[in-house]
Amino acid sequence: PLPTPLPPSDSPKSLSPRKERRTSRRSKRVVPPVYLDLAYVPHAANPNYSNADFFKRVRARYYVFSGIDPGREVLDALLEAKMEWEDKEMEVTIIPTYDTDALGYWVAANEDALIANKIDLAPSASRCTINLQDHETSCNAYRLEF
Repeated sequence: PLPTPLPPSDSPKSLSPRKERRTSRRSKRVVPPVYLDLAYVPHAANPNYSNADFFKRVRARYYVFSGIDPGREVLDALLEAKMEWEDKEMEVTIIPTYDTDALGYWVAANEDALIANKIDLAPSASRCTINLQDHETSCNAYRLEF
C-alpha cells in the first residue's frame, strides 16, 4: 500500500524564507485586466465562478448573462467591480438571455448606480428575433455588430 500523503503544513520539506518571500511577492502582484468586446459570464452566472474579481480581471463592453436566473450576487459583483475600474468612461452593457423578475428588481434598485457607472441593460435575447437569409425564417437571438 502507498503511504498516506502529509498535509502541506506537516511536510518535512518546509519552504525556505527566500521561497516564502518569492511566493508572497508573487501572490501580491497585480495582474493587468483583459479587455474584450464580448464576454460570457461563466457557469450561467453562478456566484461561485463569477465574483467581483472576475469582473475586475475580465473587462468587456458586453457581458452575456446566459441562464434563467443570473443571480443578484453576480450582478452586484459586476457593479462593485465596475466602480473600481480606472476607466470610468468605459461603457458596459448587460445582455441577459431571459427576462427575470430578479433582474428587473435589481435594475430598479440600482438605477442611479448603473447610470453613474455607465452600465446599460439590453433587451433579453429571448425577446429579440432575427430574420434569416431566406426572409421567411426567424429565430430568437441578439445581434451585435462590432
